[in-house]
Amino acid sequence: MKHLTINTPQYESLLQGFGEWLSALGYCIEAVKGLPVHIREMLHHFEQCDITILQDISPMEIHHYYNELCERPNQRQRGTALGVNAINKHIQAITLFFRYARQNAGLVMPEIMLQREQPDTKAITILTIDEVKRMFAAADIQTHHEYESVHTISDRTLLSIFYSCGLRKNEAWHLDVEDIMLDKQLVHVRKGKGATERFVPFGKKTLQSFSDYLEHARPKWQRDGNPEAFFLSYRGQRMSKESMYVRIRQLVKKAGIEKNATPHTLRHSIASHLLESGMDIKHIRIMLGHKSLDSTQIYTHLTTD
Repeated sequence: MKHLTINTPQYESLLQGFGEWLSALGYCIEAVKGLPVHIREMLHHFEQCDITILQDISPMEIHHYYNELCERPNQRQRGTALGVNAINKHIQAITLFFRYARQNAGLVMPEIMLQREQPDTKAITILTIDEVKRMFAAADIQTHHEYESVHTISDRTLLSIFYSCGLRKNEAWHLDVEDIMLDKQLVHVRKGKGATERFVPFGKKTLQSFSDYLEHARPKWQRDGNPEAFFLSYRGQRMSKESMYVRIRQLVKKAGIEKNATPHTLRHSIASHLLESGMDIKHIRIMLGHKSLDSTQIYTHLTTD
C-alpha cells in the first residue's frame, strides 16, 4: 500500500510518538513498523471525513471504520475481503494507539471496544505426534562431520524451543544464554508478544538438548562480537529469524512431511497435543503467553475437529 499523506499536525505527531512508544515497550521491529501504518490509514480516513482532532473521533465512528475494514477488498486475493489476521492487526493497532493517546499523550479518550475476529481453524496446520517425532528423528541423524554435527544439535534445540516450549519465532530470536535457566528448567521469555514476559517450563529431554547445545554446539560458533545470543549462526552472530524458518522447513522435508509446517506450526501443535493430553487450558494460555483465554480457545475447536 502506498504511503498515505496526513496533513493534520496532531495526527502526525501522535503517529511518531506511537512508533517510539511501541519500540520502548519492546515490541518487535515488524510491529513497530507495521502497526503505525494501520493507524496512518485510519487517520487519513478521518481526515477525509473532516475530523482533524483525535478527541472528536467517537467510538461509533471507530465502529463504522471497522465495518469498512471488514468490507475492504483484499489486494492480494482479488474478489475476496480482508482476511481475519489482517483485520485483527488493524484492531490491535487501533486499541494500542488509543491506549497510547490516553496514557502517554494525556488525551481524554474513550475505551475502544472492538471484538477480535476468530481465525478459521481450517487454515491452521497441526502436526501429529508421530510427525513431530519424525522431525526430532530427522534432527538426530548422526554424522562424523563436525560442521554437520553442530547443525544437528542446533536443529534439535530449535525444535525443542518451538515445540516443547511453544515459543514464537520472535521470542526465540530474542533469547539470550541467561534466559535458559537449566537449574530451574525454565525459559525466561523476556520479549513476549505485547511487550510481556513469562517463564516456560521444560522437561528432561529438552534439558538434555539445551545442555548439549550449550556445551558442544554453541561454543563452536561463538565469537567475541555477540556472546549473549542463545541461537548463533555459524558466523557467530545471532541467528536470523529467516534462518530459523529455513532450518525447520528443511527438517520438515527430511522427515518426509508434506504439510506446510513452519516454526509457528510447532507452537500450534504442542498446544493441541497438551490439550488432548488433558492439560488445563488456563495453563496452556500461560505457557503460550496469550493475553486472553479467547486466543487459546481456538485449540479446543482444533482438537474437536
